[in-house]
Amino acid sequence: MTKGDNNFNVKFVKLIEKYDAIYNHFSEHYNNREQQADAWSAIAEQMNETVCACKERWINLRASFCRHLRNQRIMTSNRKPYYLAQHMDFLIPFTRLQPLPDEGDDSPGRPSMVDSDIRFIQDTNQRFQQMPTELEIHKVESSPGWNTPLMNQPNTSV
Repeated sequence: MTKGDNNFNVKFVKLIEKYDAIYNHFSEHYNNREQQADAWSAIAEQMNETVCACKERWINLRASFCRHLRNQRIMTSNRKPYYLAQHMDFLIPFTRLQPLPDEGDDSPGRPSMVDSDIRFIQDTNQRFQQMPTELEIHKVESSPGWNTPLMNQPNTSV
């Protein structure tokens, strides 16, 4: 298997899918740099590549997939489908571009960002409703500031 081989990229994408710390911003591991570094190291070792080369490959493949989704969205049917699209469909909930659903598509699919956004808004509204409705304001006495003229102070200069 060579780096330019389609099978190499398919294997690479399947490895990425196993490590959600790399792509799933809803994962508890996503913001953990140590777990991300461990994931990249494991992928690089299995692919016999450097971590840097793997990250660069991932950026390019992900960008190509997003471009494919964008083209699919605007219905440019003259284009040949992206050869990794079926292998990278696990990324759809984690991209900003959501593909338009096909009519009659009854597949259960994966959770979409829209569903998670709705849950976030509902949770936020619930927390907001539990907040106290009136705020208590306390007057705080302060000493004069450094640039406030001192009134009624005895003149000590001779």
